[in-house]
Amino acid sequence: MVSKILAGFCLILPSLISITAILACIYTKYVSIPDILPILAGIRPVIIAIIIACCFVSFGKKGYLQIVRSQESQRAIASQ
Repeated sequence: MVSKILAGFCLILPSLISITAILACIYTKYVSIPDILPILAGIRPVIIAIIIACCFVSFGKKGYLQIVRSQESQRAIASQ
């Protein structure tokens, strides 16, 4: 159990740190250029939209599967 958690942590953490570091460097280097500011401002809503979409897809699948399973179990009970 601990090895699985450690493996997942070691898989996610380096990419998270590198992506954050790259975005931070881009932001600090180009924040003073007026033409780049709208691009940097547009990144924030895109990232938020991706996170929200992933949550809805994940929760939606689980919710849909629970509805289907409950309907199947109700049919099985009713047919007996």
